[in-house]
Amino acid sequence: MTHRGPAAFRGIARYIIVTVELDEGVRMMSNLVNCEPDAVRVGMRVRVCWTPTGEYQFPLFEPDR
Repeated sequence: MTHRGPAAFRGIARYIIVTVELDEGVRMMSNLVNCEPDAVRVGMRVRVCWTPTGEYQFPLFEPDR
């Protein structure tokens, strides 16, 4: 977990950096949102959500409840 990010993400209190393996087999690093750090588990199902940061949108992930 990190507590400080680049300019586009300033104002977000903390980051949960995760490696996500997509169903297609691709692995990528991203940020897990809408989840408490203590609730993170290896192998938990997540879904993509997008966040606009100026002219770009970044894929973030949240628990798939």
